[in-house]
Amino acid sequence: MGKNTDLDKSARIELGQLVSKVFDAWELTVEQRCKLLGIATDSREILAEYGSGKRPLPSKTDMVTRALHIVTIYEILHCSCLKRPDLADSWPTRPSREFNGEPPVNSMWSLEGLAKIRNKLEIESGGPRPHYSLDELLDQCDASAEISAEDLAWLDSKPVGRELL
Repeated sequence: MGKNTDLDKSARIELGQLVSKVFDAWELTVEQRCKLLGIATDSREILAEYGSGKRPLPSKTDMVTRALHIVTIYEILHCSCLKRPDLADSWPTRPSREFNGEPPVNSMWSLEGLAKIRNKLEIESGGPRPHYSLDELLDQCDASAEISAEDLAWLDSKPVGRELL
């Protein structure tokens, strides 16, 4: 039997819901979803319970690690295709020369395959991105610093695109 993770039940519920949203964005079949999570390919009801939050992901390290790889792959794809989320979402299922004409998802059935794809994407995108909390970012700011002329000009300018103000 595999080792268990230290994620609590609520974290595993959230992770299951998040993975389900990734699967929806990637438009995966039930069989593909099951293979990625390493569960029996006829587990439609279990997948639905993960997605709805009625059932947490099992605490087994293998399952949680697979889910974390999937979410990280999704994040890397979306960071590298910021202007084209449709490309980020179709990448896993689109046939690729890099994968001998097969879609990348076919290389992700094993934990090792997921890790290889994640590592490949991290390297191509410049390495793993750090994650900061708002407090960590604010700690780096100097509130007493003077605002530069360039920043003042930017602050005084009108929106030119789809900025959120």
